[in-house]
Amino acid sequence: MKFILLILIVLISMGIGFFLLSKFADKNKKNILLAGLSLILLIVGYSMLQNKSKGNNLEKLLAFNNSKTLICKDIKVDIKNFNYVNGTLSFVAKKNSKYKGLTIAIEECQN
Repeated sequence: MKFILLILIVLISMGIGFFLLSKFADKNKKNILLAGLSLILLIVGYSMLQNKSKGNNLEKLLAFNNSKTLICKDIKVDIKNFNYVNGTLSFVAKKNSKYKGLTIAIEECQN
């Protein structure tokens, strides 16, 4: 989902940049610099947003690995009943638990 958001932001910013450049027919250095700086600011902003999200996920994972219980969609996720899957950033219920077959994304959890 976040990758789609990044693509959408880049496409919108490129569209705005091209519109501004075509609006101001004289493609002087000032307009090109302004468009470039805008794109750089968007990329930096998105990176900061990603780092914040990654930090929150790491805190949740550390709490889970330290045998603390996370609340996810009104379900208590603990190390006894769930495994963490790094590839999908989600918790998958163990076969012998009452939640068998349930998968919960880490973003849906609170610590």
